[in-house]
Amino acid sequence: FAAIALMPIGLFLAANYSYDYWVNAFLLYAMALLIRELQTPDTPLTLKRAVYIFLIFIVGCGPKAIYFPLAFLCILMPRTKFSNSFNSRIYRAFCFIVPMLIASTFMLSFITTGSEVGDSRGGSDVSSIGQVAHSLQDPIGFAQILITFLINDLLRSPMSIDHFAYLQHPMTPVWLISALLLLFTTFTDKNGYDIPATTWKSRTLTIIITFVTLCLVCSALYVSFTPVGLDTINGVQHRYYIPLLFGFFYFLGSARIGKKIRTHFKHYNFIALLLLSILPYITIWECYLIYVV
Repeated sequence: FAAIALMPIGLFLAANYSYDYWVNAFLLYAMALLIRELQTPDTPLTLKRAVYIFLIFIVGCGPKAIYFPLAFLCILMPRTKFSNSFNSRIYRAFCFIVPMLIASTFMLSFITTGSEVGDSRGGSDVSSIGQVAHSLQDPIGFAQILITFLINDLLRSPMSIDHFAYLQHPMTPVWLISALLLLFTTFTDKNGYDIPATTWKSRTLTIIITFVTLCLVCSALYVSFTPVGLDTINGVQHRYYIPLLFGFFYFLGSARIGKKIRTHFKHYNFIALLLLSILPYITIWECYLIYVV
């Protein structure tokens, strides 16, 4: 969690007037609450905690409802968390009701407006309805554009970890160090509580949900920000991937392997947090030197 929250780009976004800090903070918090429940399969899930998890997902998706698929991950809650099958069925029903409720907030807006105009920042050739019609006429072509763009963009995305917008990148490759620390904590920051949470079921569903959300984010910008018929997608920024990182990397690691590795590292938390805390300061200082000096 700290490896993602302390990314230089995340702190930069939190210091600016935008929706990003809200979305990132609440969706990371929602995933943390969900994972806490998965780590204790024998502790009953109370109504208060269940409502709280759903509420945080709703609040996190408020500014950007496109992240609604993340709420489907609540379905991972094991049946042992419920006192009877009726409560389990009610909870699982809300695992579908809540994300669909979130999705309806932007779907209804698109359907009811029926506007030909997309985001004006994308240029005069942008037409939401025109782009949808073009994609429906050639769905295979749209799928090729989407997959090609995702592959190329995801390969470039780690280099944005230390990107401070108009302040550019620091001279030191902070993005590389931060990315390596993220991978290191993914496979080592595990203990016995993570074993029941990081199952193949949860890992598979998280990968699917993450991929679907990525496709939705890119598709939304293809419709609203990209000129009709263009063979790429405009407007996708790597900061849009941040809400997806915690769940993806948490379930990616193996608790059994990570637990064994961590036992050989003394003062693991102190060293990891120290390194993660230093990187943003390096980025800020070097961007200051570039921009001011």
